[in-house]
Amino acid sequence: MVNSANTSIPVRTLSVRRNAQAINVLISSRKPSEYPEMMIQLRNVARKLKAQSKRHNVKTSTTNGYTCLEIGAREGRLLQSWPDDTPLPTEYVALERNPKYNPLLRRNMREKRVTGSIIHSRRSPIQIESLQRRKNKFDLIIFSHCLYWMSSRAAEIVDETVETLLHENGICLIFHHAFGFYSLWHLMERQFSRNEPLHVQPHSSGSSAVQLVSAIKRIQQERQQQQERLLSRKSSGSPKRPAESSEFPYSIVVAAMDPCPLYLNAMQPRQWDEVLSFIFQVEASELPPTVREEAIQLVLGSATQTNEETDATPLGTSLHCSTSRHYPSGARSISSGSHSSVASTILTSSSHHSTIDGSEHTTQKTIRDQKHNFWLHHPHVTIKIVKDEGA
Repeated sequence: MVNSANTSIPVRTLSVRRNAQAINVLISSRKPSEYPEMMIQLRNVARKLKAQSKRHNVKTSTTNGYTCLEIGAREGRLLQSWPDDTPLPTEYVALERNPKYNPLLRRNMREKRVTGSIIHSRRSPIQIESLQRRKNKFDLIIFSHCLYWMSSRAAEIVDETVETLLHENGICLIFHHAFGFYSLWHLMERQFSRNEPLHVQPHSSGSSAVQLVSAIKRIQQERQQQQERLLSRKSSGSPKRPAESSEFPYSIVVAAMDPCPLYLNAMQPRQWDEVLSFIFQVEASELPPTVREEAIQLVLGSATQTNEETDATPLGTSLHCSTSRHYPSGARSISSGSHSSVASTILTSSSHHSTIDGSEHTTQKTIRDQKHNFWLHHPHVTIKIVKDEGA
């Protein structure tokens, strides 16, 4: 038995096969509430990119349109749900690790009449040769709820992908849960005596959106410090030429679990068993009734609550980060073209709730930390990076 001195409840660890079954129930239960919010964010981004491509003074990969890479496309449900009033990309490339989704994905591409291709790979986007060989970078890169599986490297993969594959003035849109419900199992683990160890390791490091933004910020700050040290040694005190600015938006959109009647509160006991089984990695139907109820309350308590007194949606939050990237003279040749980075981060919550990582969000309340220029504010956020290129 895998246990500790203070555990007392015998449980069966979920098998790999059962894990796949349980997550499908969670995904299907989430559909009514999640996609409308995702479509709002997608519409705003697509319209901006379409308008941007028509401006002669803004660099894009194509004229009168935009190109898109969707990472974690699965069966193409995002493409299938694409609003009629939202411009489609002139080129759509889907990256999906599981080839079983290929028939449905191709069908959705045909029905939407988009030109593009499908890449099946388990590698990071920057390790895929066909993407590296592209003549033009992408105007829009979408991570569709796939960063949970990338575990501790999620922030690094986002950062590398943006640096390598995103076009100047492009947008990276990340759909990610507002709280780390993949890590909820830690809260009950001490009560369990497992018959065998966990089979699905991402549960130990699944991050909330707050943690993801924080990790991206840390990576970029470390790069900035390294680059400044290199530039300091190379410049030997010589004056720098003035920088020229151009916008480089980078958006993180969060689709949080929604406990409204359309979702968690409306689930049947069998659905709850599957959701709890996935989150806590045990056969939840075998739990004692009091323990099962405790697990349900933990999930509900960690989800985003609707506040009818505000214009907050029950569907989650958007996260934005406004940063400055500086390219002093000669900086582009340093460290394979990597850039310095985050000057500030804006993080917004849409409602009253506490996240699993301990940060408390309250509506219409702003908290400022002058040291990091970091704040929480209602109702929405957009992550923005200002990219300065040396003259």
